[in-house]
Amino acid sequence: MPEAFPNIFDGFRNPISYEVLVLLVQKLIVAIFIGLLFGLEREHAKHQSEKIFAGIRTFPLIAILGFLSAFLSEYVISYAFPLLFISFAMLVWISYFHSSAKGHIGITTEIAAMLVFLLSALVYWNFLYTAGIVAVLVAMFLSFKVQLHKFASLVEEKEIYAVLKLAFISVIILPLLPSRTIDPLNILNPRILWLIVIFVAAISFIGYALTKFIGYKKGINYTAVFGGIVSSTALAYTFSKKSKETDVLSLDLGNGIILASLFMYPKVLIILSALDIGLFTLLLPELSLLFAIGLFIVLINRSKTPRTETVTPSLQNPFELKSALIFGAVFTIILFATKFSQIYLGSAGSYLISIFAGVTNIDAITISIAQLKGDEISNIVAANSILFALLANTLSKMAISRIWGTKALSGRTSIGFSILIISTILILSYNLIINS
Repeated sequence: MPEAFPNIFDGFRNPISYEVLVLLVQKLIVAIFIGLLFGLEREHAKHQSEKIFAGIRTFPLIAILGFLSAFLSEYVISYAFPLLFISFAMLVWISYFHSSAKGHIGITTEIAAMLVFLLSALVYWNFLYTAGIVAVLVAMFLSFKVQLHKFASLVEEKEIYAVLKLAFISVIILPLLPSRTIDPLNILNPRILWLIVIFVAAISFIGYALTKFIGYKKGINYTAVFGGIVSSTALAYTFSKKSKETDVLSLDLGNGIILASLFMYPKVLIILSALDIGLFTLLLPELSLLFAIGLFIVLINRSKTPRTETVTPSLQNPFELKSALIFGAVFTIILFATKFSQIYLGSAGSYLISIFAGVTNIDAITISIAQLKGDEISNIVAANSILFALLANTLSKMAISRIWGTKALSGRTSIGFSILIISTILILSYNLIINS
């Protein structure tokens, strides 16, 4: 039976086997499903009084047409696909001009029809994942018509400019910077430093957008989670600056700073679980305790925060490059201080180095200590060094809140961070005493 199939297609430019035919049928089914997906969505749009030229029946037929066009280009005539696509596009545009003459200006369904034609051809050419992803994304855009129009009506001109500025410093400037150190001390990596600037600016913009579009309480919480995963220090700086623009949010922003700070504990454990399981086991109970204490503080603070959902805060500049550059400069200074400590104090200054490094970033010092442990420092010294870095990081965020934040924000964070600082000092004291 399989051997008979090639004889059926003797007139084709390329022979076709039974196995290929089975694969073609499978891909054709995928293409038809893409057509059905679009057809269902467009049919639903028609129920909402939108007149369309294609629906649940026509879109699967368009998918079959696109699939067969690609098939014929391979097995019959090489220019079959472009010829049929141009013919189909002309048919679509004729339909559009006919409907627009009656006052129906929308072109969404016509574009969707051409996309189904092209996606079905991609399925034939084995780009199944690409076709599937594009199909789902387009279907989402079609389905979220009301939400997208509402979103567009809320976007202001300054927010469009903010997106363009963020894209410029990320897509244009970042690739131009060298990804290597350029100083004798092997410290300054322009690309890494610029990434920090981009991140601080991005936190400001994301926080602004979330606050505006989903409400300021949810927006602050989501931004705190995002910022805490990457850099709670940068988030503390951004939220502190923001509190002086929108004083009514000070308590909520303070809660967000503490919430973001909690993520440094699981982050350290995740890093250690990959680099040094012994150090991970040693610090697991201590960092888990600190995380639990911090979480309790956040919950207590939320219960004591006045409910001011009816208040609409004044939202200022969504893109703050100046603040991001200032933070990048401070970060660079701390890097130099850390390097000088390493040069002049050596391994004996492990704790002091951890304090310097922990002021701005906890990830780098954690990785460094995990790599040094066993060779240059002992297990307990490594654990204590990480605790010193966490202590320094908490102190730096409390200082940032006091210097750049409002009194209300500073008061909220000072109480929470003081509890975490005292807890960390008690754990460190215990470790130092039992290992002295």
